[in-house]
Amino acid sequence: MSPLTQSGSSTIAGADLRRKPSTSKMQRIKTVVGLWFFRRRTRQQLSELDTHLLEDIGVTHAQAQKEASRPFWQG
Repeated sequence: MSPLTQSGSSTIAGADLRRKPSTSKMQRIKTVVGLWFFRRRTRQQLSELDTHLLEDIGVTHAQAQKEASRPFWQG
């Protein structure tokens, strides 16, 4: 039997490998992934706005392109 499973259990250094991640961890993951999708979608939409609409929201074309080119994981 290997040192990792000497007792026949599925633990490594006291961590139970069969346990599911806690609900709070799963919720945080869902929240972060949702935020990434939101950023990706809104940045894409921003890049598609014409000059007239950008002026309405007080953003220049250069500012919109700079924001739209940022990776989704950057806030």
